[in-house]
Amino acid sequence: MFGKGKKSKVFNKEKSDVIREEKNNAAQVHEEFYNKVRNAYRSDELYELPDDEELTPEEIKKIHEFWDKYSFAYPDIDFKSFKAFKNRRGKVEVRHLPSVVRTMYLQEKFAPWDFRMALQVKAMLPLLFSNAKQPRTVLRQMNGFYTDSDFNLISRQEATQLLAKESAQHRMIVKPRTKGGGRGIFFIEKGASYEKVEEAIDYLGPVGFVIQETLEQSEFMKKFNPSSVNTLRITSFLWKDEVHILASLIRVGKKGNEVDNYSQGGSLIGLDAKTGKCCRWAFTHEHERITVLPSGLDLNQDLYVPNYEKAVSMVKEMHSRIPYIRMVSWDIAIDCENEPVFIENNFAGMIQIHECVTGPLFGDLTEEVLDEYLIKRFCFSVKVDGWLVDEYNNHVVIKEYIEENKEVVVPEKLLGKRVKSIKKNAFAIKDISSVSVSQRLYDASPNAFEGLKIKGLSHGSEAAKIVIREKYLSNK
Repeated sequence: MFGKGKKSKVFNKEKSDVIREEKNNAAQVHEEFYNKVRNAYRSDELYELPDDEELTPEEIKKIHEFWDKYSFAYPDIDFKSFKAFKNRRGKVEVRHLPSVVRTMYLQEKFAPWDFRMALQVKAMLPLLFSNAKQPRTVLRQMNGFYTDSDFNLISRQEATQLLAKESAQHRMIVKPRTKGGGRGIFFIEKGASYEKVEEAIDYLGPVGFVIQETLEQSEFMKKFNPSSVNTLRITSFLWKDEVHILASLIRVGKKGNEVDNYSQGGSLIGLDAKTGKCCRWAFTHEHERITVLPSGLDLNQDLYVPNYEKAVSMVKEMHSRIPYIRMVSWDIAIDCENEPVFIENNFAGMIQIHECVTGPLFGDLTEEVLDEYLIKRFCFSVKVDGWLVDEYNNHVVIKEYIEENKEVVVPEKLLGKRVKSIKKNAFAIKDISSVSVSQRLYDASPNAFEGLKIKGLSHGSEAAKIVIREKYLSNK
């Protein structure tokens, strides 16, 4: 009798060790992810200055009041980011979105990798967005193959001849596929010799590229900087069956530069996202506010982008064609006829450039979006007490039973949280004789027990018995 009891105690101790180990698995999974977040690259650091004013205790308190409900997913608030943007904007905005929240929690949901690359290849944009006015493409190369403006395959020699013919009449811009931020762009001047054109083709080599006729911008946009084509950056968000315009700005090229990229020393001018009215100051690459641009344009006046509403309409129509991508930053030029012209799309565009000039990117949608992705959809996949589960902020969903017991009791709680439901075929590959489950969970998981019936019948035996417990916790 004593020996039997001792064996039972040993067994119970081993079981307790297993349970403790599996509970520790949850804490370990949490910590591994939190460490990834802590060590992630933070582009917000690019907007810091050495003499930035610190956050006050009251400001920190307000940030906590807004962000603490997301602590299960995001426990370590990036106060350095709030500090930097307090100093760039002149005030603390609790709805400011630190870059790490976008990269670690939202980016993959907003732009899945499977679609991210294919849907922003510059050479393919005329096919994707045939409804939008675009610069005329002269030549493109994809995967080593050359095609003309109508996507007809041509040889390298024919490509060189085509470029030489076009250069006699037009100046052209060359955009290599592997570059970003305006890097790698160069121009083929009007009247370039055959040798110069051949040289350009040789220089590009096997790298994919697109070559387009250069655009003549409107007189209005030329005022900001005449040496570059200054574009609108309009960021749209697909949310609840509607394309929302989150923010807009003008990218102004550095004096003398031919590209307007902020990363190349350009400036940013915020726009009213509804009207296209310009802010009365620009934000420079050196993080300064100026009211008079190097071109001499005084911003302290009412300036409206011509045909802005048409540009917004274009963006909405284009975004509806790529619903796999929830958030897109669109570069739109205004041509010499004041018509919007689509230049390119960006699925990982710098959100900070908007936050510097017009404030929190998601505006009134901020809390709704964060609730969706940092509370409702965010979970850890962990092992606990013989179950593989998705652990959410305030509940658990059982994915699979991973023990070998014949008789299984489905718990009402795991990790101190209510078990909300059981996923389909959670018991499918197990040889189980009975499952005891509450009526609540049984009703909430109509497909969870299908695998049990299939398993039993496939062996020519009766299906496993489902025992519905009368006493169970309430849904609250």
